[in-house]
Amino acid sequence: MKRGLMAEYARSFDGSPIWGHERMDELEKRVPDAIELSAGTSRKARKPQAHLLEAAKKAIDDGYTDFASIKGYKDFRDAIAHKLSDENEVEYDPDTEISPTTGCQQAIDGTFRILVDPGDEVLLIDPEYASFEPPLRWYGAKVIPVPLSKKDGNWSFNPSELSKRVTRRTKLLVMSNPNNPVGVLYSRKQLEAVADLAHDYDFFVASDELYEKIIFDGSKHTSIASLPGMHERTVMFIGFSKLDHISGFRVGFVAANRDIIEQMRNVIRFTTQCVPSIGQRTALASLLGPRDWIGQVVEDYRRKRDFTVGELNKIKGVRCHYPQSGYFAFPDFSEYGITSQYLAEYVLLHGRVKTVPGFWFGRNGEGHLRISYSVGMDWITEGLSRLKDAVEKLPLPS
Repeated sequence: MKRGLMAEYARSFDGSPIWGHERMDELEKRVPDAIELSAGTSRKARKPQAHLLEAAKKAIDDGYTDFASIKGYKDFRDAIAHKLSDENEVEYDPDTEISPTTGCQQAIDGTFRILVDPGDEVLLIDPEYASFEPPLRWYGAKVIPVPLSKKDGNWSFNPSELSKRVTRRTKLLVMSNPNNPVGVLYSRKQLEAVADLAHDYDFFVASDELYEKIIFDGSKHTSIASLPGMHERTVMFIGFSKLDHISGFRVGFVAANRDIIEQMRNVIRFTTQCVPSIGQRTALASLLGPRDWIGQVVEDYRRKRDFTVGELNKIKGVRCHYPQSGYFAFPDFSEYGITSQYLAEYVLLHGRVKTVPGFWFGRNGEGHLRISYSVGMDWITEGLSRLKDAVEKLPLPS
């Protein structure tokens, strides 16, 4: 096909991490016994709670198999509003300021469609969730990385890095809180500094809070929308994939001001037509059902985190911090002097372990691998053993 026949946004795929995804998938076919430590879900280790599966079955029996309203089910929106008020300390009108979405990815893409014009400056935390930057570039954004700081292997956010890059042309800051892949959790003081800049320079904040419940070591999650004056300029995404383990049901939601939500519903109308009916009914059961199981799941992840990071730090030349949240470790292999793509391919072919190259998450992620501890403990133990054996066969530069 002639290059000129392809739309400009489609050509932006060239050289993006999408190419790397395809290559890793192809290489994995050569390694049928590979252990997958790349997963963004825990599908191999954990099933949804019984009451969620029962709700999905009941939804089918009750006839929720047709199109839902573009606005989503009223009782689902009401339950979301109650959750946000009770847990996130922010008030949203369920009729005009909340929209269910087909997973968080639709909320992310819709937000960028609605807010970003070609040439707009968009600040993006680096490293950050790999599926933010490609759609931003599709819509013509000028993406400006805001690096997280790293000292002695520990990652942190310094608001001065943001203030050095914000201008009067800044339209949007994009961030996940907690961060994927690093696991940084933003403190209230740090978010207040972000909010001050948002007010002073008049930009929006897109806040992906998908991992809000998977928090360790007594830390507390704060939603930036709860800070004074940030309700109107924050777009918040939350989903049900990571803790509830229903990623295949494709359901999440976005909370924002009424103008953004009105346009989000137009995006839904002309892309997916509606949010999956059975997914909404299942997610409603999550919001209304028992929550006592959450602490046990988070504690399980905490134990796996401690084991994973401990084992990674035993590898010669490797440094890994303890993430405050989520279920990813982000060890630093930069002493080996090779790219993260090369290292991930080497570990897959010679160690039979699939990981994710760090550069997929931004320039600041180069030299790292993302390793998931959302899988079973047997996979983690064997996978890290294979990883160590393979990596320690590589020469360390003198």
